[in-house]
Amino acid sequence: MENYVRGKEKNSKRIEGNDAISRIIHKELLDDYCENYIQFGKDDTCLNEIYLNYATSIKNFEIRNDDIIVASYPKAGTTWTQEVVWMIANNVDFHGAQEPLDKRFPHLELCTLFNFKKLENITGSVRPPYVSNSIKYTETLSSPRFIKTHLPFSLLPEQIQNGTKTPKIVYVIRNPKDVCVSYYHHGKLIQGWRTNLENFAEVFLADKAMYGSYWKHVIEFWNKRFCSNVLLICYEDMKKDLLSVIRKITAFLGKTLSEDKIPPLLQHLSFESMKTNQAVNQEDKIQNRIKHNLAKKAGSFIRSGNVKKYKEEMSDLLIKKFDSWIQRNVDESSIKSHSIVSAYLNAATLDEVELLL
Repeated sequence: MENYVRGKEKNSKRIEGNDAISRIIHKELLDDYCENYIQFGKDDTCLNEIYLNYATSIKNFEIRNDDIIVASYPKAGTTWTQEVVWMIANNVDFHGAQEPLDKRFPHLELCTLFNFKKLENITGSVRPPYVSNSIKYTETLSSPRFIKTHLPFSLLPEQIQNGTKTPKIVYVIRNPKDVCVSYYHHGKLIQGWRTNLENFAEVFLADKAMYGSYWKHVIEFWNKRFCSNVLLICYEDMKKDLLSVIRKITAFLGKTLSEDKIPPLLQHLSFESMKTNQAVNQEDKIQNRIKHNLAKKAGSFIRSGNVKKYKEEMSDLLIKKFDSWIQRNVDESSIKSHSIVSAYLNAATLDEVELLL
């Protein structure tokens, strides 16, 4: 039985207790800069406890109608989608794309994921404002702003939720099995997790990885798919036919893309290019964490990028657990009848189904 310690707000609760999931979180995921997980909001979204210091600022964040937002559950292809969106919206500006992606396309709630002030006090490491003060930094950008978020729809700024502002939102979905494996490696590399894939998968399946329930996250945005300012795309479609997804995003943003710019754009967005592109591959962040002993070993933020890579790392038993979990979670949603679910359940190969949303 889980025990909770009430947080600063009535709709938050700290994860504590002796159950298996809580033990994994406390022993293998938390550290000095993320000391507690809380469950927050109507969907019990799992977040760093310091999120409570910023919750009101995010709720009241002033949205502009010309904002362009890329949203997703973590490790669903967000970075790739950000670069696609930014390049299309900025007329394939290769020079401008040399600036760090986090600077030109900031992660709104990044400052809530890690206690950067404590890091500065202990190590003297000062992160740039688009990292350590990401909400304020994003707020002051000139229009059109490009904003990344992993927050579920229920925690987005109130003006988006109530429809008083209608920024363009591109939401990317990826097979949750691949998400879980990628998230695990990300946590080991960037967040210094001391866990293994099996244990992290148990946390993920229990909806207690950072950002909470994968399916609540996806289905909330799925239910908004008919809104004129929301576009849903699949990571698997990007891998299968990137140009088609580029054309879809271009039309959604009301932009045009001349044919002569397509070949160099596709090269820029290729996996090989993204992996070595210092503006997007987070190499500076990785090296900073290694320098201050916050990560144990070097690695790549952009790893393989392959579809169904999970089959190389998950046991057959774990895959079956995921399949049962998928079926339970989609049962009451219209998404269950979409080919995307069949593909994620291994009922078909990507060549046999059309995933386009």
